[in-house]
Amino acid sequence: MLVELNLCNIEISKEAIETAGRCCPMLKTLKVIHETNCMYWHRGTDEKSLMIRNRTAVAIGENIHGLRHVELMIGNNMTNIGLQAILEGCGHIESLDLR
Repeated sequence: MLVELNLCNIEISKEAIETAGRCCPMLKTLKVIHETNCMYWHRGTDEKSLMIRNRTAVAIGENIHGLRHVELMIGNNMTNIGLQAILEGCGHIESLDLR
């Protein structure tokens, strides 16, 4: 029955996002706040760096389809790949905050 999940200053894995999507099908709001996330340091454009930079966003788009509000403050430099994953996977988005 959980509708809002705030994850602050903890390591967020792809598996954690998958679990949230599976166990919280009514989730409408997701806030991930972790400004010192390891993704901040991956600035390369090679395939591995792009995967790391976008993994949280891709996991959200693939696993939590009912989201209406997403706030990502994870100190990363996510690319259009991550943004596209969220927009395509979460068709009911009303607000998207990418700081």
